[in-house]
Amino acid sequence: MVESGAPGELAALGAGYNVLSAANPAITLTSITPFGQWGPFAHYQADDLVAFAMGGLMFVSGVPDLPPVVAPCQQAYVIGGIHASMTALACWRAARRTGRGEWIDVSMVETLAAQENTLTNFRGGSDFTRREGSQHRNGNPGRVFRCKDGYVHLLIQHDDAVWGRFVAWLGNPPELQGPDFANLLIRRGQADTITAVTERILLTRTREEIFGGGQEAHLPIAAVYSIAEALNDPQVEQMQILEEVRGAATTGYRTLRPPLQRGRATPPRTPAPAIGADTDAILGGLLGLAPAEIAALRRSGVV
Repeated sequence: MVESGAPGELAALGAGYNVLSAANPAITLTSITPFGQWGPFAHYQADDLVAFAMGGLMFVSGVPDLPPVVAPCQQAYVIGGIHASMTALACWRAARRTGRGEWIDVSMVETLAAQENTLTNFRGGSDFTRREGSQHRNGNPGRVFRCKDGYVHLLIQHDDAVWGRFVAWLGNPPELQGPDFANLLIRRGQADTITAVTERILLTRTREEIFGGGQEAHLPIAAVYSIAEALNDPQVEQMQILEEVRGAATTGYRTLRPPLQRGRATPPRTPAPAIGADTDAILGGLLGLAPAEIAALRRSGVV
């Protein structure tokens, strides 16, 4: 069972965990709230934005010299939901073996605080993780770069062999030669030089040249697509993530298919029914009303 009401709401309805567990000891109850079931903020209301800010991730989102920014999508809802689902499945599996369920308390703020090591890296004073834009903390170079006709993302990390291939792929620029660049731990002190040289060279190449050449050199490079470019990518077209939905009540439209597919082919979806199209089926089939009763509801304006 999954619920997202305020702490104590289920208990007030007579359906708290103790009551549910007494009726079914194997039940797993997952409660998802902004701040958890206990504490001074437990009864505060909050949305995704609040949890993202208070969990610490907003502080490290954005470029160094500007204020924090909001990340795309709904990070707190997504990450909180992932933690809740994985924990609930683990407890449900254990309950099948032991016959005893659990009450899982998921705080969105706590799940956000567990990301990116923002809290575990804090050593007091001014020693904490800061905003670095697209720059990866463990990569050098490791960020989004502008090229001749767009953007690419490049990430070179610990492997010295990868660094050697990267320098050769750039054309062995003299600024990146010497023992100071042979080891990542030493290279970190040369980040400004590496970034400047990489920016200068990539600006002379197209995105296709960079991506294709990077693949040939076995370098971790990705093209940064616009929305239109993502939809027109040959791999995306092959996956057929867009589908046409048609029906008698509509002229048809394109939409994304569900991203998780079963092994068997998924039947084509139909559009949402017109308003009132299923009223008789619901009243007659689910509620068991006779045709005369449905007609009386229509005459009285209830339906």
